[in-house]
Amino acid sequence: MNREGLNIYSKVADVIHENRWAWPDAWRDSFPILFQLNPVSLTPNKTDMIVWEKDPNVTEDFSTKTAWDSLRNSGQVVDWYRMVWSLFSIPRHAFLCWLICRRKLATQDRIQVWNNAAGNMNLMSCLLCNRGLESHEHLFFECPYSNKIWCSLRTKVVMSPIDGKWEDVLAWIIPNATSKLAIWVIRKLVVAAIAYFVWQERNARFFNNQLRPPEKLEEQITETVRLKLHSFKFKMNDRVTRLLKIWKISSLDEADST
Repeated sequence: MNREGLNIYSKVADVIHENRWAWPDAWRDSFPILFQLNPVSLTPNKTDMIVWEKDPNVTEDFSTKTAWDSLRNSGQVVDWYRMVWSLFSIPRHAFLCWLICRRKLATQDRIQVWNNAAGNMNLMSCLLCNRGLESHEHLFFECPYSNKIWCSLRTKVVMSPIDGKWEDVLAWIIPNATSKLAIWVIRKLVVAAIAYFVWQERNARFFNNQLRPPEKLEEQITETVRLKLHSFKFKMNDRVTRLLKIWKISSLDEADST
């Protein structure tokens, strides 16, 4: 561009002459498509605009979102979408939940399939309980270790009737996944946090042989959710006040809420 007298501040008008493209001749071999473009008609004294051609002859204001949406391959929206992705989520927890919902974690049952192995049950057993086959279903939260954590923390968000099966937990939350009520926001945070720390514990045992009791994870999960709640502003009422007390959010924190 510099060699031909153009730079990043050049405009379309700089390569137009009498409504014809006036590309540098040196570009003819390198960029032949430029010389095949249809002629354009410029409107003098009109303010330049940046637009994105979404479809042929269909333009709209440019944004990275419109460009990305038109370039990416879009699939069907899944029913667990709002359960996983939310403005209130902890990003790394949400990403892990996305992997769980898509069954993409490197659990032992999947590793055996990748390696086309015969299936040594000792190698495939769960590192948290040393009993069941390590799979997505087992880890979240049918495993006795992770289920103990689930049963302990679900009472904090009034989910006691829901057992530890991941599909059952999702099925119960999904109908209200878009709700901005404090109880539903916290329920999603708790489910995602339990999943995240259970997987973290599994990896600590797999790679570093580090073991922690479930009570330690319960403390970490509770503190993580509590710290996240400190960043929210709640519309206070008696129900929200009682809920925040469960998470040990003091009245001083409540005073700043809206």
